[in-house]
Amino acid sequence: TRPSLVPMSRLRTTLPGTPDVKSTPTLNAQNQPTTTVIDATSYTDAEIAAGFPALFAKSSVGVDFTSGVPGSVVLSLDIGTRDGLVLFVNGRAVVAYNAPEPQFTLTNSRSGLTNLGKTSAGGNDSLKQFAIPSAYFNAAVNTVEFALYTTADPNAISALTVVLEAAQEVDLVTTGTTWQTPADPTGKNKNTAVIGGDPANPFGGPQFVLNDRWFTMRYKPKASTGNVLGTPYSRWMPPQFVEGWVKRVLAAINPFEQRVKDLFNNQVNTDTSVITQAGKRWEGDIALTLDTLNDAGLIEIYETVLNRAKSMSIDAAAPVNDPDTNNALILAAGYLNDLYTILGNEAYADAANPTISIDDQPTNVGVAAVTEVNSSRFSFESQVPNSLEEELALLKGRDDFVSPGVQKGPAYNRLYWNYTHGINSGEVIYAVNYNIKEKVGSTTANGVVDESDAQRMFPQGHGDAYGHYLTALTGYYRLLASSSFTWTPRAEAVTVLGQAITVDFQDERKFAAAAGNLARTAQQVAALVYRQTYKDDPAAGWSSYRDSKPTNTATTVTSHQGLDEWGSRGAQGAYLNWVVGNALVPDVDPYHTGVQKIDRTTVPELPELADAGDTFQTTLDSASAHLNPLGLSPGAIAFDISPAELKSGQSHYEQVAARSLRSLVNASGAFNQAGRMTRSLRNQQNQSDDYT
Repeated sequence: TRPSLVPMSRLRTTLPGTPDVKSTPTLNAQNQPTTTVIDATSYTDAEIAAGFPALFAKSSVGVDFTSGVPGSVVLSLDIGTRDGLVLFVNGRAVVAYNAPEPQFTLTNSRSGLTNLGKTSAGGNDSLKQFAIPSAYFNAAVNTVEFALYTTADPNAISALTVVLEAAQEVDLVTTGTTWQTPADPTGKNKNTAVIGGDPANPFGGPQFVLNDRWFTMRYKPKASTGNVLGTPYSRWMPPQFVEGWVKRVLAAINPFEQRVKDLFNNQVNTDTSVITQAGKRWEGDIALTLDTLNDAGLIEIYETVLNRAKSMSIDAAAPVNDPDTNNALILAAGYLNDLYTILGNEAYADAANPTISIDDQPTNVGVAAVTEVNSSRFSFESQVPNSLEEELALLKGRDDFVSPGVQKGPAYNRLYWNYTHGINSGEVIYAVNYNIKEKVGSTTANGVVDESDAQRMFPQGHGDAYGHYLTALTGYYRLLASSSFTWTPRAEAVTVLGQAITVDFQDERKFAAAAGNLARTAQQVAALVYRQTYKDDPAAGWSSYRDSKPTNTATTVTSHQGLDEWGSRGAQGAYLNWVVGNALVPDVDPYHTGVQKIDRTTVPELPELADAGDTFQTTLDSASAHLNPLGLSPGAIAFDISPAELKSGQSHYEQVAARSLRSLVNASGAFNQAGRMTRSLRNQQNQSDDYT
């Protein structure tokens, strides 16, 4: 049985400006000793084990913070060594001392939080004090309750004192002449802080412009104001996050918002395709002015921002290797990586999909059905001789032997918009497949759907997935090539509704993913070149797998587009990117969790680069062994027979026919699924075009 316990309880709440305002608890303890007996019959061992308290008290009037929630609230306890207490505010447990676990998370006590807990101020430093966050209280009458727990011996008497103190800080420093400038012989310190400009300023120099910064401040009154607290400094204000110039520009100029917010004096940009908004390749820095903001593509803008930031940091006359600045440079390079990866994905998908998409008869009012035609015709007829050459051009770009070469912008080595005239030259197929439309109000609008409209929709032409993925890595490699740049994996902050939110833009994963895309494209090119140059002749040597084209006399460039070259190029590139990708991140980060954890376990694309090396080796080994692109010896016949099926009456032919049918059904299912996805994308584009 539990022993009797006689507690003495007192609940006193001190409010600002009211030295001793008393509130009545359930025990009617009006600052007077109150006793009660805890009987064993009402406090059993089972109830103790379940976490039930021995006593529960509630203030009958609560705590009135109608005039405002104070900035500091402190609970002081004078409690027995075998006793515990849980304080509830508005039904929520805010302090738990010596209470049962795991029902409650215990709170560590402190001392000296108020004068009541300071012997030097006439208090008692043996009191246990707890700071209570003001967020638990409302600007109203708050319910205050406490639960008492005890493991005291039989017939023990315990004393309990509960005091809730609140204090509100009031800034007594007035404005105007009470402010004074600290000792400042150069006259740089003012009440207004200017970020950037003269490096001699407190916040001057390019690093304060480029970098993310956390700003805080404190102040103190002049001695002449007669402040009763003297002239100490105030506490530091909660720090406020301020994004750097690079991050603010990239956030304001993106594919999802209007670049110019003044829509009264500026036309609305209704382009919804990221490929259209990416624009043409960077050919030189542009003017970052409102006049050119809507005329330039995102790639040109982001490259200019990155170059401007580099010129003020790692490429400056006195280079600066600053971690925060480096983080801003990585962010800009990451935005370029995103855009070029999208362009590469578009080209890779075009190469992988041989069907021709068309808009069929409308099934609903105003909505045209989309279907695909599996045809021997292809979009870039007249520019390339067959669909295999088209697929290779979409993957690696055009040859430089035909006009206009590969040095003429904006298409360079990519396939041109196929408005090449001719009744049966592929122009109609191209226009239908790529859904070329004229945009009302655009600079190319002339009432005719033509190559200008195609260029507006696809500013860099078509194809060269390998080149786009390579360019996606170039921004990172240009930074890594600088001796004044150090890559530091870490999360960062962005501002959302005035709050600093920790994020990770996953640049390490972007690097590895782009490298994986590059290796995958090289694998596909090598496989297609293998098919293209294979000779079913045991006497044929390795020479057919080397590019035998002579040097281009106009450009003095020698072509290296054979299987031998692509195997070397792809394998060595995958190896180099694998080494760099692993060097960017630690093996294991045991110190962080969530988005702050950046190591090789959070970059799953790295092992794919190692697997790519095996694939290249297998392809070259097959070619060296004179196997055909299917991996079979010349003249080989696939012979596979199941004795069990043969015994059941299925002949060899019937077995092979059944397997072939299953393979055909699987291929048809994959083809139809790709078709459904294509239709969905086409319908989305049509609806977007109709809306805008």
